[in-house]
Amino acid sequence: MHVNVGGTWEQIVAGGFQINVAAAWQTVQSGLVRVAGVWQQFYQNAVFAFQAAATHVVASGTAVATLQYNTNGTVGATGASAVNWITPTSLAPGAYTVRASVSSGPNPTGDALDADLALSSTRSWTNTQVGLGSKTTNLALTYKDGGGATVGTGSTTILAQVLT
Repeated sequence: MHVNVGGTWEQIVAGGFQINVAAAWQTVQSGLVRVAGVWQQFYQNAVFAFQAAATHVVASGTAVATLQYNTNGTVGATGASAVNWITPTSLAPGAYTVRASVSSGPNPTGDALDADLALSSTRSWTNTQVGLGSKTTNLALTYKDGGGATVGTGSTTILAQVLT
């Protein structure tokens, strides 16, 4: 979507559309236009989920914890309820990307790290712990739109632990 600013048409990026209400700038969540007497939505701001920790703790044996981004806009995480990586999910997968970078801990297996990965494909990262011990990885997440602009950041943890 574009808006005319001082005679120049500028593209609005996700999260960048604001309006001044009572001297305070507010982010516009959605926009409507009236067409032939019927209100129709023409704009929907994307909201990104930044916390979806994957945790698998077992008494013995093998623990496998996976964080998975699905093309339908949801994130599945071992030991947690599914959450949306984008709201509304009707905007998924769009041209959005996710970049996962290790902040601390071992590199998980799965998709590439430190790369902008299109969310038009399922993306996942896994920690596996065999026998006593744990593997904890903290990931920094960056979400970008199709133009490469950052539209959100956050962090998550992948923990696989065997107690005995």
